[in-house]
Amino acid sequence: MKQNLTDLSTKTTEAQNTHYRAHVVTRKEIEQTIAALQNMLETRKEQLINQLTTRDAEQQEIIRRQRNDIDEQLKTVS
Repeated sequence: MKQNLTDLSTKTTEAQNTHYRAHVVTRKEIEQTIAALQNMLETRKEQLINQLTTRDAEQQEIIRRQRNDIDEQLKTVS
């Protein structure tokens, strides 16, 4: 009976250690996954901001040209 309890205690300790190792590995995988997702989001954010800035500059130039054209037409009408 003592041997059975000793074996059971050993197996329980092994199970506890295995469980803890699995916990540590899973936690690390979660942290790595979240870090990778944050990096991807940051990269995408930068891309979108760059696109927005470029398009804004293009639109501002179009608006400036249109305003200049209108101003020139107003000069000829006056």
